[in-house]
Amino acid sequence: MTENIQKKMSDTFTPYAIIMGDYADKEAQKRFPEGRVGGNQDAFRHLVWQGMLQKKYPSIAKFLGNLHETSIPFVGSPYQGKSEKEMDLYNNALGRKIADQAKSYEDIYRIAEEYVNKGRVKTVPESILNKESKY
Repeated sequence: MTENIQKKMSDTFTPYAIIMGDYADKEAQKRFPEGRVGGNQDAFRHLVWQGMLQKKYPSIAKFLGNLHETSIPFVGSPYQGKSEKEMDLYNNALGRKIADQAKSYEDIYRIAEEYVNKGRVKTVPESILNKESKY
């Protein structure tokens, strides 16, 4: 599996891909198909996205993670509520910590999945998200 993830990341690990995080979204959908905003799939996606950014571009990972949670159109999330923003910032920080202890890209995926399965991530109930959403 290590070779597979290493090859996959080398094939798709362009600066644009790592910053946008499409690979994290696709993997989150596979591992947590019951996905919804605020749920385990969302949390896993943030862990992996920030973990990979931290591993590859440690000087900008936190900046990009925080920027994504602003209300700036096209780069941020202008419609999310307070709880979703807090959840994303928490999971982003946790993803960077995972990267700091991970020895490989595969470790980031494995540890992130383990954290989600053990409830070590922050999620938000759908009822709260719906109440706070600015859509």
